[in-house]
Amino acid sequence: MRYKLLSVFIIAIFVFTAGCSSQNTATEQKEESMTSETAEDQSEVSADSVSAEAEENSAYDNLFLKNFSEALQARWEADAGNETERSFEEILGDLKSLVDKELDVFIDCQDKKFEDSQLQEYAIAYMNGLHKQEKLIADAMEGNIPEETFNEEWKASYLKRARQVCAVYDNYDLKIDSKYMYQINAFHNTVYIDEYGADLFWDMLNNTSDENWEFITEDDGKELIKVHCVNQSKYEFKDLPIYCVVYDTKGTDDDSDDDEVEAIEYEIGDWKPGEEVIMTFKRTTDTGDNDVVALYN
Repeated sequence: MRYKLLSVFIIAIFVFTAGCSSQNTATEQKEESMTSETAEDQSEVSADSVSAEAEENSAYDNLFLKNFSEALQARWEADAGNETERSFEEILGDLKSLVDKELDVFIDCQDKKFEDSQLQEYAIAYMNGLHKQEKLIADAMEGNIPEETFNEEWKASYLKRARQVCAVYDNYDLKIDSKYMYQINAFHNTVYIDEYGADLFWDMLNNTSDENWEFITEDDGKELIKVHCVNQSKYEFKDLPIYCVVYDTKGTDDDSDDDEVEAIEYEIGDWKPGEEVIMTFKRTTDTGDNDVVALYN
């Protein structure tokens, strides 16, 4: 709008000076000065308009990265990490609010023009993934799919989402506030475990060789169990939390005789290839629940 108004103003001055050629030299010099200044203004306006037009028609890459960052962090900000026991319906409600929060910020990029075709693929795939999560939650809320099916499909959708976020973060200038870096690290850990192989990862944590276990009796008579684990993969895990329940089989094959050791969250933290960590647990009473040995969060 500014460009059109100033263009009309410039044309009016040009007509006025052309119709006043009989004026004295001083007037002509003044008019020449005005014309010169107007020409400079026109040049500046033209530059501004070209810049605005270039920005409007430029590739969406940088704007997408900015919007993507805002959408991710809006979801993470809303996720207070409710650790209380909740029903399946309550969990669905919480997940719906998080997906809705992200979709409220995320701009539809289907028809946007990208310079980087790979980034465009990531953007569209991520947007479609959010809508699939939205539909998955709706189907579960309406009772169209059972809880077990939902859990399997949600796990798969989380892995896809983790891969997409990691790909963009690793290859582009995706700015994330330092307070949310644990979320980026969680995505990387998820991708690394999948690439390495979940079974191999569990074997790495559940190495039952005698040399990897220490049993220490404290002064109060309670026994500490120390488990030595070496990162045998090529991946560096960061902010790696492990929820563990360790069992002592007492040298028998009868699970009913197992004693459960205190189930706690153990923060391995940064775990580099070849690095050993030692997880320490304290024996508690037998609960009779022997289904879980270790559960990755």
